[in-house]
Amino acid sequence: MNKRELEPGIHTELAGRTTYSDYLQLDRLLSAQGPRSQPQHHDELLFIIQHQTSELWLKLLIHELTACIRYVQADKLEPSFKIFARVAHIQRMLFEQWSVLETLTPNEYLEFRHVLGPASGFQSYQYRAVEFLLGNKDDKALLPFKHMPREHAELERLLNSPSVYDEFLRLLARAGHPVPAHRVERDWSQPYEKDAQVMAVFQRIYENIDANWDAYEMAEKLVDTEERFQLWRYRHMMTVQRIIGFKTGTGGSSAWASCARRWTCASSRSCGTCARSWPRLPRRAARPEAPSVPGRQPERSLASRQRSAPWASTSSQSGSLGSRTTSRTSSTRPESGPSPRRDTSATCRWTPPGPGSCRLSPTRGVGPFHPALRVC
Repeated sequence: MNKRELEPGIHTELAGRTTYSDYLQLDRLLSAQGPRSQPQHHDELLFIIQHQTSELWLKLLIHELTACIRYVQADKLEPSFKIFARVAHIQRMLFEQWSVLETLTPNEYLEFRHVLGPASGFQSYQYRAVEFLLGNKDDKALLPFKHMPREHAELERLLNSPSVYDEFLRLLARAGHPVPAHRVERDWSQPYEKDAQVMAVFQRIYENIDANWDAYEMAEKLVDTEERFQLWRYRHMMTVQRIIGFKTGTGGSSAWASCARRWTCASSRSCGTCARSWPRLPRRAARPEAPSVPGRQPERSLASRQRSAPWASTSSQSGSLGSRTTSRTSSTRPESGPSPRRDTSATCRWTPPGPGSCRLSPTRGVGPFHPALRVC
């Protein structure tokens, strides 16, 4: 018989002391699921937990992005890099959660969809807060929250506050970069607009990485975050299509069509525009080929593994899209020797998902930062 004895030091007399359940308030957390279908449908609990856990991750995402803004305001970029490493893993969790909801079939969802009434993910004020923190500003997005004074006031505050990217531009201006004054002070409630002068600032940063390492690294962190958010939104759209097809959403939107309108075929924008406006960066020395071993398959590169599994990760790197590498756990300026630069061998650094296909991206990105900073 496989019997395990308790270690002598384990606490078992817990009356009147803080317990695991007390600290996490599990009684409240586990009683917060209230299926409404009668008789209760088996899959409604999955639907509720899927969205509740997403809201918990969004809460942590807001917490981290808010701290990041404080660091940038204090001209401390290096601590923000650790935050972006954590943000990357939170985004990965949000992305992977769609696979659980995708096990819900259309006929199973229809069994309890009627009990949702007009409830919709469009009404998630935490998701809207994340968008505002990342720079996707839209005052019309406040309309569904008029009946919630506290949440409406907080979203209005974020709408009228600088985003992470806005604060980064202000930091660059304080550091002596020629960021135009109309980008340092402006109406923060308005979406960011492309600016040739800002583009020139980033061009100089990328042409002289060693002298601008922190600014370069921060720019890459923002691009990484943007790409992961686009992937999350794309998978959301495909999950909606899989479960409800082209039906009207519970919140009154056109559901899949509403998601799809945010996206457009961007093959020309992701490569053509970038190639026309972005300088060709120095080509990194090619990696020497490993000697072949008879009967052994050649080793796949990290970039190749990432192309087939966008969320693949190693102990020190998290996969993103195409051949890009994403946030490291910590980023420090090299003391000496050649800089550990990212692969800049391609002008655009964008890898299409396959022959005859193109990458999709939102018509209005989450923020003003896009691959290769082409919309600075």
